[in-house]
Amino acid sequence: MKKFALALMASAAMLLGFGSMASAATYPPDQTVAPGQSFEIVVKCSPDGSNVDFTFEGQSKSVACASGSATAMFTAPTAAGAYEVSFTGAATGSTTITVVPDTPPTQGGSTNGGGSGTLPSAGSDSTNTGMIIGAGALLIGLGLFFTARTRRSQDLSTGSTG
Repeated sequence: MKKFALALMASAAMLLGFGSMASAATYPPDQTVAPGQSFEIVVKCSPDGSNVDFTFEGQSKSVACASGSATAMFTAPTAAGAYEVSFTGAATGSTTITVVPDTPPTQGGSTNGGGSGTLPSAGSDSTNTGMIIGAGALLIGLGLFFTARTRRSQDLSTGSTG
């Protein structure tokens, strides 16, 4: 019975121990804009007062980090396509700007501060992980229950007082 309980716990550990991590959205999120449209890139940075250097299609801007973020405004090219905005300094990374004719923005904000578009997805979009964890906990509980019950019945049949 001990081998069964050990096998049950090992299989539960395999199920729970090798679960997949939730995938996070890219930061800052990629944006889709119309040709010639202004757009902003907001990045998290640290410490306040340090600079973040943005580069986009030959345009360079250095922005001071304030309250944990830095914002740079750019104007999209008139030619359709995908373009990269890179940033270095107090924050490092890049994001993609896709220029599509006559398309409202899908991410980011506008020059008047009113954001538009949808929020990026974050985390898992399924309940499989939760179900696996619940099933594993149930199996462990059942294994412990039957192990304790078997021990108790063996102790009663041998007459030992424990």
